Amino acid sequence: MGQVWKAWDRQREETVAVKLLHGQVITEEWLRSFRGEMEVLQRLRHPGIVAFRGLEKDAEQGFFFVMEWFDGQPLSNLLEQARREGAQSPITPSASLVLLKQLVEALDGAHQQGFLHLDLKPGNILLAEDGQ
Repeated sequence: MGQVWKAWDRQREETVAVKLLHGQVITEEWLRSFRGEMEVLQRLRHPGIVAFRGLEKDAEQGFFFVMEWFDGQPLSNLLEQARREGAQSPITPSASLVLLKQLVEALDGAHQQGFLHLDLKPGNILLAEDGQ
């Protein structure tokens, strides 16, 4: 859907993630349908969920999401690295249980606030540098 960059937000005075959206994704219809979702995303608060700051548009780059910066990596990177190295699993069973518990708590928090995650995949699960 796009590329993610680390940036400094001068207005908020904080480090943020900026996701540049591919042009073919953005249509007027998509924007209309996404407006309601954006309102929910901007109110969504949970310690296990990256905060959504908004959708903005740049004259040259087009549309982009601004989100809270999280210093870590997607689970998909860890899984891909293990696959390349021929490892069976990059996460121990006990660490998997901790991760699953955190994921369920975050999803429950989102559901309680009226948000249903429709794109749950390893690329959208972020792990801190310590693997949690």
